[in-house]
Amino acid sequence: MQGCGNAVLILHGTTGSGNQFFNNDFAGELFGPGQPLDAAKYYIIIPDGIGHGKSTKPSDGMKTAFPKYDYDDMVQAQLRLVKDGLGLKHLRLVIGNSMGGMHAWLWAEKYPDLMDAVVPMAAQPTAMAARNWMLRRIMIETIRGDPDYNDGNYTRQPRMMKYALAAYGFATSGGTLAYQSQAPTAEKADKMIDERLATPIACAHGASATLSIPMPTISSATANRPPSIGPRSSWATSLRPALDVDLVSLPWTARCPRRVRAKSSVTAGNSSTAP
Repeated sequence: MQGCGNAVLILHGTTGSGNQFFNNDFAGELFGPGQPLDAAKYYIIIPDGIGHGKSTKPSDGMKTAFPKYDYDDMVQAQLRLVKDGLGLKHLRLVIGNSMGGMHAWLWAEKYPDLMDAVVPMAAQPTAMAARNWMLRRIMIETIRGDPDYNDGNYTRQPRMMKYALAAYGFATSGGTLAYQSQAPTAEKADKMIDERLATPIACAHGASATLSIPMPTISSATANRPPSIGPRSSWATSLRPALDVDLVSLPWTARCPRRVRAKSSVTAGNSSTAP
């Protein structure tokens, strides 16, 4: 393997994708000239995790037959991408948000010598439990319990899907004080709920929801559980994370060209900094 002392691995949260980082709030503050992760100086790697974005996921066809996976599997796939796919032996930084933050903690625990620094954001190195898991479990059971779900063999969008996602969204994001300011009366609160339920469910890439949504939602939520979630075997050797950065002339592009997408708004991993 070749070295690349300026490589930065950025990891997204549950049900998200690498796309979430290509905005003014993140890329606009970090990737520009003279900014902390100046893309002209750092080799930026932003993969879609297993079950998310354009990486391997249940909705590719296997649905409920898709092998059970957890954080360890997702981090192993990231490691194989970095070492085997990109030929890197060291990272300058591993940074992640929410689920990506939990992955960053695992990187620090499992591979402490492979990076100079680790930045887990919105994540604590504790077991998935308490209200966090309770909310996820309720969301999962709401979708699974919908007759339209049909044990994963659904032919139309399960009707309870939007209610499950709306309840989880209100419970986990937005902030109590912010909601109090936005909806100080029952009428305004009802209006927020009605608007949320009327909005098409968004995919990880920002498009309207399709029939592929329920299975990735359930699989990504259950991935937060410990390894005992289900059996793991050699299936992992077929998983290939998708990249959301421009990785010109790299070994990974030759092996998996359809899973590499160039980003015109952010120049990352240019040939001058490639390994």
